[in-house]
Amino acid sequence: MERYEEALADFTTAIRLDPDDPADHLALAMIGGGTAVNNDRYQWVADIESDATEANLIALLVIDWLISEGIASRERTSTGAHLPGASYAINQDTSPANHVRRITVHKKRVICHPMKASFLTCPNCRERTPLREADLPAKAWNELFILAHHWTAGYADQRECASCNECASLEDWQVDPSWIFCHFALCFWNWEPLNPAIVDRLSAHLARHLVTIGPLGQ
Repeated sequence: MERYEEALADFTTAIRLDPDDPADHLALAMIGGGTAVNNDRYQWVADIESDATEANLIALLVIDWLISEGIASRERTSTGAHLPGASYAINQDTSPANHVRRITVHKKRVICHPMKASFLTCPNCRERTPLREADLPAKAWNELFILAHHWTAGYADQRECASCNECASLEDWQVDPSWIFCHFALCFWNWEPLNPAIVDRLSAHLARHLVTIGPLGQ
């Protein structure tokens, strides 16, 4: 138990230093934090169609659209996140110090997750493997953590099912609650739940299918 508490403390510190790094948030979720550091709220908007060769272009199109619609501004935080446009800004003087409303743009491999995972389901035999036991990460959870780290780094590792012995790529396994594996995503931090019409208009602008996860957090 002590080593998990130490790991939680390490990743919590890392996130406070760079609150927009999705890898650290994923690591915290994998260990079992279950909530975002500082109780930040967040919502993912993921493009599930773009590949690595399109991500930079999609990012330019999306940011230009968000700015033209007044949703985002050109002003950025120290970590590079876009601050909201004037009509979506909040009074930071009356908000908790770390609850900065911002939009992070992820244009490389990213896993959009709901800050937790309970089961992993084989795409071949549909065997469900629990990822937590007695409220601690199980062996399969630790394996998933390594595979997730490798996937975001660009590797194509496969996982073998202990039930049917078939192998499949990580993105083919079903994580419950759902994770999205993609090459482009936005994360809206500390916003009110996004109006579905905004997502629909952005989807139409890009001619892409966009998927949301959230809102999540406090």
